[in-house]
Amino acid sequence: MSDAGYTEGALVATENLIKWFPITGGFFKRTKGFVHAVDGVNLQIPKEVITSLVGESGCGKSTLGRLVLGLLTPDRGKILFEGQNIVGLKGEEFRIFRRKAQIVFQDPESSLNPRLTVGATLKEALRVGGKEATDKVVGELLVSVGLEYEHQYRYPRALSGGQKQRVGIARALAVNPKFIVLDEPVSSLDVSVRAQIVNLLLDLQKKYKLTYLFISHDLSLVKYISDYVAVMYLGVIVEKAPSRKFFTEPLHPYSQALLSSAPRLQREAVERIILKGDVPSSVNIPKGCRFHTRCPKVMDKCRTVEPQAVVKDGEHEVYCHLYT
Repeated sequence: MSDAGYTEGALVATENLIKWFPITGGFFKRTKGFVHAVDGVNLQIPKEVITSLVGESGCGKSTLGRLVLGLLTPDRGKILFEGQNIVGLKGEEFRIFRRKAQIVFQDPESSLNPRLTVGATLKEALRVGGKEATDKVVGELLVSVGLEYEHQYRYPRALSGGQKQRVGIARALAVNPKFIVLDEPVSSLDVSVRAQIVNLLLDLQKKYKLTYLFISHDLSLVKYISDYVAVMYLGVIVEKAPSRKFFTEPLHPYSQALLSSAPRLQREAVERIILKGDVPSSVNIPKGCRFHTRCPKVMDKCRTVEPQAVVKDGEHEVYCHLYT
């Protein structure tokens, strides 16, 4: 575990978390290799704040989000929630945990049952949480996310994309959770609706003192919403820092490249860093530092030795040989 200052009092923490997906082929479906989706992640998510997880598509962000919720079982490692290892929990113990930890999916269309009214969907969630499942309670829940009392009698097909996502947020809130994973929650919505949903999420986080893991590739949005930022590359975390530190003083060359390529509304004197080559396959992970095949600051050591965590200023953590 890291010694970085902000890890104290973490609600969620992972220790050497690993999840590989087998690749099978041939007549007998033999295992030919593994996708190293999450490959030794140590991540701490502080209480009652917003931690964002960023990185290119396929780096393992969504897999990590599902692991910390118990939706996937890790191959190795620990997932601590309020100090308790949730790996292997079953029955009532697991149900108690899942009432405290919820998810809002990227696509609200596919996450809602088209055969159920909004009210029926939310009543099902309320019952799971041991709450009173009445029209009045459902109506109050809908009003809390910016919808009308009457929306509970409609089917998902009668709602807009933004309204469906509000229902998804209401469903997550129905069990009074402490922790919510937001997996690209606005990426499928119209630009005009995104700001409304993001501001709603911020209001709810403050009102209910929620802990968010916000998964996104939109750095401008991450800058607006986050207290802390973790950068993921090829299944591992390469940098973790308070948001203000990350956006003003990124340390890892990959983080610097990501920030240099982010769109800006104002003209700023930021040198664009162009990365050479493609992201290596998550099946054949490069030796040493995983980023060395694209890194503009690569050294001989990077090609053979995997970097360990270096903590700067007590709370800024980077995995890079430049700082050892």
